[in-house]
Amino acid sequence: MTMTYDAAGSQLSLSDPDAGISNYTYAADGTLLTQTDGRGFKTTNNYDNLGRLASTQIGQKTIIYPLAELYIE
Repeated sequence: MTMTYDAAGSQLSLSDPDAGISNYTYAADGTLLTQTDGRGFKTTNNYDNLGRLASTQIGQKTIIYPLAELYIE
């Protein structure tokens, strides 16, 4: 198994003889944007303007994460 990292320490790829090569991309702030596995399946993460995970798309399916409302008293 071989892993590569960027200068910030974020994993860029993972090479596994059984699972193939997975690749990862990140936003400038280090949040994970995409992951593509050895079979070519791509997972895309989307974030709101506060950097919270808002949705994840896996192939043609999308998971939407409801954000908790912030109450200030």
